[in-house]
Amino acid sequence: MKTSSPDKSIRAYSTLVSLALLLILTSVREYSRTPSLPQVKIGASALASAPATLPIESDQPSNRNITDPAIHGPVTRTVQRDLGFRPERDGYSFTNSAGVTADCQSFKQSFSGLDIQCSNGQPQERYHALFKRFKFSFDTGVCTGMAVTSLAYYVGIKVPPRPTPTFNLTIEQAWPQIATFHGRQYSKAVLDRLVLGLSAWNTTDAQAISQRVDHVYSQLAAAIRPGNPDPLVLDLVARPGCDAPGHTVAPYRLDETDPLHPKVYVYENYSAGDSTKFIAFDFSSPSHRFSYWKWDSAACSALIALPISAFVGPEDKIPSQYLGRYN
Repeated sequence: MKTSSPDKSIRAYSTLVSLALLLILTSVREYSRTPSLPQVKIGASALASAPATLPIESDQPSNRNITDPAIHGPVTRTVQRDLGFRPERDGYSFTNSAGVTADCQSFKQSFSGLDIQCSNGQPQERYHALFKRFKFSFDTGVCTGMAVTSLAYYVGIKVPPRPTPTFNLTIEQAWPQIATFHGRQYSKAVLDRLVLGLSAWNTTDAQAISQRVDHVYSQLAAAIRPGNPDPLVLDLVARPGCDAPGHTVAPYRLDETDPLHPKVYVYENYSAGDSTKFIAFDFSSPSHRFSYWKWDSAACSALIALPISAFVGPEDKIPSQYLGRYN
């Protein structure tokens, strides 16, 4: 695999997004009353600086104390906020890389709802434009594919290529499914959800942004639990009209020790085996906020949660209408 610096990947990513979501401008109104979306950032991107870190903690589930006023006096009960996933076991031992090459076979698997046939490494002529767009997305890394497949293996939605912890897979063994699911960021189920999510972030109103932060946090609090068969991946993107890279991570643990500053720990595919990476939430002021690495809701970023089941359904095997005509 060819590797690339994070900053180079981010620059390539901006070009990819301009191609992929240009048509959102005219059609997003059917999902939202907010103004049409300009070009936005989705999918894979390299990163250029370190996120917030915390000393590695034990694998004990994170807990939150809740008082129950319905019982005589405050009574504390424990709520688990831990999927059980661990990056050093359930993530990949190799790191995300830009500049990799996606082939026609991966393209065929990503969009298996189409009648794609590969000959001499190329699909039929009517799919050439879509194939070109698909291949270009791999130039900026495969964060979506790595985040989705690692969680899918962990919960059993997909069978890994070998009966071994994900961390023990080689890149050659893992690559086919990573490529397939990375390509599905362009599918109807995934991209349509992302567009809908971005329309809700299309505002400069601080209260509305604060409410979006609350909404995503509530989604995470409900999803990060033992035995959840359909966990979430998180897309970190720019809000409409802003300029920032996009990235996908896998959340697996919620630390609510400080309820005003909870932390959502994520598998960061640019940092193999690292269990110290987290998205920080701040509920200490009226304007609630999230921050992680290059993304901050106080500085034009959005956070969108996507269920991994969206990557395995029938609508994820056909391209989104927002990619425009490709035939």
